[in-house]
Amino acid sequence: MRNILPLLFLVPVAALATGGTMAGSGTEANPWQVADYEDLKMVGLGSYTMDGHYRLIADIDAGKSQKETFWYESGSVKGFKPIGQLFPAALDSADSYGRFETVPFSGSFNGAGHTISNLYIVNFREPSTGMFSVLDSAARLDSLTLKDYYFQGIYSG
Repeated sequence: MRNILPLLFLVPVAALATGGTMAGSGTEANPWQVADYEDLKMVGLGSYTMDGHYRLIADIDAGKSQKETFWYESGSVKGFKPIGQLFPAALDSADSYGRFETVPFSGSFNGAGHTISNLYIVNFREPSTGMFSVLDSAARLDSLTLKDYYFQGIYSG
């Protein structure tokens, strides 16, 4: 047994990045791998672009979203921050009052048959309440199941 233990440390083990650091490169051939709720929250943020390609690699329990809060300029919102965003237009322009600039999700999100459960959003501050807030016509969503979700707000769905 003593002779075998050192060999165990030499055996390569495939590791998947999780916790908001996704494996993959965001291309169609090598999509970012969404492994947990922290990864899901990173879709479309920072180097994880809105036009990138994403694939779920596990079922995700998003129950933590019930205890979270995020901010829009108009105030706080409870739950998961939707993917694809509406931003108030520049406030210093007289003709922008009441209009929004958008950064839509235009990539692909493949659920690969996995389920996201317990996703929670209560948003009466901004329109478009759902897992995806703003989708571009080029966006592709497929093979994704939402289970036991709760969305409430303006234009929920």
